[in-house]
Amino acid sequence: MNQVTSFKLAISPSFPTYEREMLLAVLKNEATIKTPEERVFSIDDYIVIVTAVGATIGAIGTAAKATKEIGELIEKIIEWRKRLRKKAIEPEIKLERSGQDSLDLRTATDEEIRRWLSL
Repeated sequence: MNQVTSFKLAISPSFPTYEREMLLAVLKNEATIKTPEERVFSIDDYIVIVTAVGATIGAIGTAAKATKEIGELIEKIIEWRKRLRKKAIEPEIKLERSGQDSLDLRTATDEEIRRWLSL
């Protein structure tokens, strides 16, 4: 059994392209990133599907390793957001997942991000 976390990033079209690419570069080290083909750049949010698969659970210690890997993804997002705010840029990004309320990175606390991504 794998521990998997999967969610969408809905990035506002007005969010700086450079900053979006920096976030995607950070996430690519921790997860699989997919972008849907169909969208209108000036109107639609830029949607990115992020999937992080933890280690296979079953052997001793692998559940802890999976939790650690997903935890590292969460901390990368939080650190990226802090760097962005030091530049006086607000993250115009929402995290979305089926069956769950979306989470706005502009208003969420670090703890809310950790909780939302850990589900």
